[in-house]
Amino acid sequence: MRSRVLRITKLLTLLVVALAVVMVVGCKKSEDETTTPPETGKIEQKVCPVMAGNPINKNVLVEYQGKKVYFCCNDCKAAFRKDPEKYLGKLPQFKDEMESMKKQAEQTMDKASGEMKKASENMPDM
Repeated sequence: MRSRVLRITKLLTLLVVALAVVMVVGCKKSEDETTTPPETGKIEQKVCPVMAGNPINKNVLVEYQGKKVYFCCNDCKAAFRKDPEKYLGKLPQFKDEMESMKKQAEQTMDKASGEMKKASENMPDM
């Protein structure tokens, strides 16, 4: 009986030591993590996109395309849900996407304009 208690005590001691080692090693930051600067340039929304200029209420929000959008009141939240695309240009968290969409639209227009010009050049004179 005494040898069994001794084995259990040794096992528990070994388990505690192993757990302590895992915690100490696991909590150390890698060299990359310590040299990487904190995230900068993160844009935070401060005003309501619907009622421009009104400060947001962090308790009134929706998640749209994986990003949180804040409003000053529930009426603005409802207006956004009806037509979210209308307000995306006013939201800093969608700035990159809006610029990308604008650039893509410009490229499409340029391509269509070029094709129309070619087509008009190939049309017979009347």
